[in-house]
Amino acid sequence: MGLRRSFASRGETSSHRFGNPDKRQAALSLCKISFGGGRRPRAQDGTAPAEELVDPGAPSRPMNLPRLTKEEIQKSILSLIGLVVLLYCYSAFLLGPLNQARTRMISAMADGEKKLADGKKTLQEAAQLEETAGNSVERSTTLDELTPAGAPVAWFPPLMKSFFAADQIEISHVRLLNTTAFKQSELATYSKMDWTIEIPRADFLLLGLSIARLENEQVLSSITGIQIHAVQDRPEFQSVTFGIAMILKK
Repeated sequence: MGLRRSFASRGETSSHRFGNPDKRQAALSLCKISFGGGRRPRAQDGTAPAEELVDPGAPSRPMNLPRLTKEEIQKSILSLIGLVVLLYCYSAFLLGPLNQARTRMISAMADGEKKLADGKKTLQEAAQLEETAGNSVERSTTLDELTPAGAPVAWFPPLMKSFFAADQIEISHVRLLNTTAFKQSELATYSKMDWTIEIPRADFLLLGLSIARLENEQVLSSITGIQIHAVQDRPEFQSVTFGIAMILKK
């Protein structure tokens, strides 16, 4: 009896609340829409109904990005600072010394190549100098062999008389004019001696051949001057006075 009254009272309340049939139909439609019963089925091609399509011209809704907390912001800043410090340390303590070492190595290689080139050039110059020195020593030895031992004043006049006597030319006097020392240290043992040779009578052509032979055989001698005078009683002969300079060992 009590149950019947409660249902009756609820029915009265529902009838009183939705007594209007239009209101009752609107409430049912709202319930269907809320629980998915009011969605229209999609078309056969899978596209949504016209009411559910998004209008491209409609303004987009702003995205709700997550907000960072204070601790997360501090961690991000510290991470960024650590990255900057790491890059600085890599550049200053690792990359910088490597570049400096590479530069020093390139400079050392360039210096080594330059020194090697200079060494090769020095070796070539030394070889040329050795060859020149060998030739000079050989010439000096030859000259020493051609130069008689003793003072030049003792052996030079007899040497000239015997030389020209081979061409049938008689020498009257051989005199030493002066002696000049060389300033070069490598020629300290040699000196230049100027001599005067007088020939009272000689054939001009024969004398010319003898003087030419003298300069060819005595490589350290040179004729400094010649004076020729005709002989009065024998015009076919001439009297000759000529100067000769020789480099001799002291």
